[in-house]
Amino acid sequence: MRVVRPLLGVALAWLACTDVLAQTASTPQPPRDGKGFSDVDELRLEDLLELTVSIAAGRIQPIEEAPGIVSVITDEDIRRMGAQTLSDVLAIIPGFEVLTDNLGRPRIAVRGIVSPRGTSESVLILFNGRRLNDHIYGGATVANLEIPVYNLKQIEVIRGPGSALFGANAFAGVINLVSYTAQNFDGVEVAAGGGSFRTQQYSVVAARTPGAFTLSGSFQLRDSDGASLSVPADVQTLTDRALAAVGVPPASLAPGTTKDDRRDIDATFGATFKAFTFNGRINDIASGGFVGVLDTLGTRNRLRTRHFLLDASQAVRLGRRVALTAKASFAQVEIREDLRPLPPGFTQVSPDFRFVVFPEGVLVDYTTNSRRTAADVVVDYETSSRNRVTAGAEFEHEATFDLRTKGNFDILTGAPLARTVPLPFTFLTPSDRTISSAFAQDLWKVSQDLEVTAGVRYDHYSDFGDTVNPRAALVWRLPENFHFKALYGRAFRAPTFAELFYSLPPVITGNPNLQPQTINTLEFALGYQTRNLRITGNYFASFIDNFIASTRPFSLEGLLGSITFVNTAGLDVHGVEFEVRRTLGHSQAAFANYTYHRPLPREDSPNTPDLAAHVANFGATVNAGRYLSLTPTVLVRSSRPRIAVDPRPAAGAYGLLNLNLRLKNVFETLDLSATITNLFDTQYVDPSPFATLPGDYPRPGRSVFANASYKF
Repeated sequence: MRVVRPLLGVALAWLACTDVLAQTASTPQPPRDGKGFSDVDELRLEDLLELTVSIAAGRIQPIEEAPGIVSVITDEDIRRMGAQTLSDVLAIIPGFEVLTDNLGRPRIAVRGIVSPRGTSESVLILFNGRRLNDHIYGGATVANLEIPVYNLKQIEVIRGPGSALFGANAFAGVINLVSYTAQNFDGVEVAAGGGSFRTQQYSVVAARTPGAFTLSGSFQLRDSDGASLSVPADVQTLTDRALAAVGVPPASLAPGTTKDDRRDIDATFGATFKAFTFNGRINDIASGGFVGVLDTLGTRNRLRTRHFLLDASQAVRLGRRVALTAKASFAQVEIREDLRPLPPGFTQVSPDFRFVVFPEGVLVDYTTNSRRTAADVVVDYETSSRNRVTAGAEFEHEATFDLRTKGNFDILTGAPLARTVPLPFTFLTPSDRTISSAFAQDLWKVSQDLEVTAGVRYDHYSDFGDTVNPRAALVWRLPENFHFKALYGRAFRAPTFAELFYSLPPVITGNPNLQPQTINTLEFALGYQTRNLRITGNYFASFIDNFIASTRPFSLEGLLGSITFVNTAGLDVHGVEFEVRRTLGHSQAAFANYTYHRPLPREDSPNTPDLAAHVANFGATVNAGRYLSLTPTVLVRSSRPRIAVDPRPAAGAYGLLNLNLRLKNVFETLDLSATITNLFDTQYVDPSPFATLPGDYPRPGRSVFANASYKF
């Protein structure tokens, strides 16, 4: 009932919004001249329903024809809802949920699949088709704590496996971030904003076409002190209580507050000359350590990450039916964690049963860097008007470099030192791997209404061997504006360098014998679309084998001894998704979606805690006059269960109302907006894993952000 009542209330509110839209749909529409559309703001929402996607089959096609379950978020969607980061966008997409870990990093969950203390390594995030996932932890949200979206043209999301096209990490979903180019943007737009927690943001987007060249780029700076959320007790609090009986003074800094300040710089660049394209991206983030790596508050926790990405491609036509594209890319990820995992006054027991006090606490400074180079060739052959064959090959090399570890303790005696010194080991063994891949795909238009896609990809990893991942899809256009999809896909997640080669005995060690985690997914979808209405529903069943998990904290026995990583028997996940999108009149729309999933662990596998079985989102955009629009968005989450050995009750259900007020073209191209997040100041948490923070990770209350943009 805790979930049903909010759902009913939100459903009634959404129906009321659609009724308002219906009443205002008869308002006279602004005239449309014959010059065509030069900017997405000039498009009606009916036109925006005709969305296309490029990553489902490697070619641009309407999402109803794509061989996958796809969502597309445009730049206009982003601005209407006032989204600032990728997490804001993913929160309203069916099947997705975004949680927070102990260092304040997003954990992206898709359809009931999330690593217990992972880094979103089961989701592949691309920037213009090139992977952002790092090479040590496997996810994109370690080096890119929050990915800004204000300067993106479009976000394409596939729910379900994508390894047949993209290889590793395209396990539960694929997200492609599409930047502005001179083909879809002309001019210069500057923006500035600020709001709660002393947040300020500045950005610029520019694109020009000087002669045969096209040039584009963007820059964004965001700085915030963060919400400084209350933490009543931490892990050190529990240790203090245990040691109080033997006279050890307390060391915990709790009750205290989180350290979630953040400064984020994101810059992109693109250039084309004829069929040659060059792109670059750099993201630089400095942030606080939230609660801390050991779920213990500290006075000196700082994270610093940099992510560089360069890629170039050349397209060549080989006759009327054959196209060849050659690509090369380079990525470098730099991660530095300057941490105080244990607070001043921390006391430990020495091997000879003496109490050893660390006056400055335990200090650790990690530097973990990695590089990736890749080259691939793709050939697209249109054998006939009904058949298209795509094939390609790729070679990749991933390697760590400049690994360093410093600490303020003697590695032999465990005694505290007055300052941090280089340790004679690094927490990760220097590692590298090569990956050779080949794939083929056949799109066959059986009839005007029926299309079949079949494909397979082979990957050879130098460290664990081979993996083969096929896919098959049937897309059938039915009478009366209906369409049906039947999909099968297999995907894998490669063991990360951290899981294979961690080396911090006796605390944590890697397992070089790990095998890739695999998934087989069946999906059946039925949809209905008219010019201003889209309704879709789908059922999915995923069967996961060799699920990779750490030996802590899934059992009481796992709390003792060294942590390592193992392949478990796996789990099965079944679920359904429903989505409705409706447009009425000029720039007015409403949407609603609902997801239910049920993970079923096998044998010795842990269940997947922390995720809501029921997730619902509602929203609408309503015009109030010529310039003003109002967009409320409601997020509803059911309670989140714990693992079997965790005695805590489930994390509670909650609902959030966000509100965005937007004034468009109030003076020429000047746009103003104000976003209120968590309007009713709802108190809610993200679940913390067993034997970590006792009271879960607090989430921010109400906040306000105002923004102004002007296009030249």
